[in-house]
Amino acid sequence: MQRNFFVSYARVSQNGGGFGFSSLTLSQNSPMTAEAFNGLITLLKEQNPGWDCIVLSFHELETTEAPASV
Repeated sequence: MQRNFFVSYARVSQNGGGFGFSSLTLSQNSPMTAEAFNGLITLLKEQNPGWDCIVLSFHELETTEAPASV
């Protein structure tokens, strides 16, 4: 069963002077475990080189809230 999660996070520049906020929707077929959450942190770091990422909120979307596939 596919599960969808909404994640908002902050980015802080590793060399000072910058910060920002962003969000994403994560879809996966397996349960959200600590290992899967650590994988999310790794993904954020890979997608935002030079920035430290801090997860601000994380929740599972109800089926009616999930984005439609294109």
